[in-house]
Amino acid sequence: MLMTKNKRGYMVRALLAATVLFTAATASVAQEKKLEVLHFFTAGSEAAAIGVIKDDFTAKGYSWVDLPATGTDTLNQVLRSRVTAGSPPNAVLMHSNEVKQWVDQGALVDLSLVATRGNWDKVMSKGLIPHLKLNGAFYGVPTTVERTNWLWYNKKVFDKLGLQPPTTLDEFHMVADKLKAAGVIPLAIGGVNWQEATLFETVLVAVGGPDFYRKAIVEQNEEALKSDIMIKVFDEFRNMNKYVDPNYPGRDWNIAAKMVMTGEAGMQVLGDYVKGEMVLANLKPNVDYGCAPPPGNAQTYLSVSTAFVFFKSKDASVEAAQDALAETTFDPKVQLGFNLKKGATPARTDVDAAVLDFCAQASYKAQVDAASHGQAFPAISHFEAWSPAKSGIFMDVVSTFFEQPSMTSKAAVDQLVNGLKTISE
Repeated sequence: MLMTKNKRGYMVRALLAATVLFTAATASVAQEKKLEVLHFFTAGSEAAAIGVIKDDFTAKGYSWVDLPATGTDTLNQVLRSRVTAGSPPNAVLMHSNEVKQWVDQGALVDLSLVATRGNWDKVMSKGLIPHLKLNGAFYGVPTTVERTNWLWYNKKVFDKLGLQPPTTLDEFHMVADKLKAAGVIPLAIGGVNWQEATLFETVLVAVGGPDFYRKAIVEQNEEALKSDIMIKVFDEFRNMNKYVDPNYPGRDWNIAAKMVMTGEAGMQVLGDYVKGEMVLANLKPNVDYGCAPPPGNAQTYLSVSTAFVFFKSKDASVEAAQDALAETTFDPKVQLGFNLKKGATPARTDVDAAVLDFCAQASYKAQVDAASHGQAFPAISHFEAWSPAKSGIFMDVVSTFFEQPSMTSKAAVDQLVNGLKTISE
């Protein structure tokens, strides 16, 4: 049947109108499923890891609006500003010990329904639950568990010089001196307070032992904090400074890691995430690089974890997207994929550790062994052991001491103890 001109015009207009409506509806759905995600995983391996979560989340039809921050200080500044303005981001990555302060303010979404469906109480690493389950409800979903007390070394440099990873502080000095004599920077580090504090924690364990770490750090015992042992810890920490290069101030941790990867430096003391950079560069454990506990840390496991939290919204579509991201983050396959990229270990206890590489398996085993002996502790340098306020004082004192040779160990201890007294919690 032939169609008249008027009818054809009507059909064209109707088709165009339907197309516009469909496009608008599609855009509306995408808009409804949009989620702002504020995080600080911006280094190469970290970005690759966060991409695992993002890809799985967006594959479910959601839109991820990326809000990357260069470090936790910047992230916290952005977060506080957004909260003050009344428009907090929908999802925020933070250290697990930071979750409580936002729960206390009533700002976070209760994830109990998602947690019940996912059986989080049973499969989540037990050390994380006290940080993320508060007042009987889950408010955060973990991405990873990371060991912070690792010694990373360039295996080819060590093999060439006939060196073994040091197991005691005396051995460390011997190895460092030989590296220095060979024209290799013994210790790669960045002059940023949390990196220096991470090194300090390992020295504290080596000098004082796990029981002293428990008393001084976990229990925050003032007598231990101002003891002669703590002064000796600072003395030994000062000795580490002679093994770093003069250009270390302000250096990012991943740049320090590259110094070890290229053989410019021999060693780096930092967490699991260093291995993520090695993986990204296609380097192989026990071939290109090695991993070992720092001197005197073989029986002690210091850890940090990160978690996504979700700020309350009156928009039901945002709430649905928040639940979806929480489920995605703790999905077993996503946990495994994320941590293979990140260089860390999953926050679930039911993941097959056999697929992890040598260093990740060693970290996984060390966590279990240390926990069974009561020697698994949270790290201060990553806001895990103390509140952000107290951790900040600790890191500032340690950093100032490391970078100012004129500061005595006694002065550092006094400044630390007095500074902690100013924080009422």
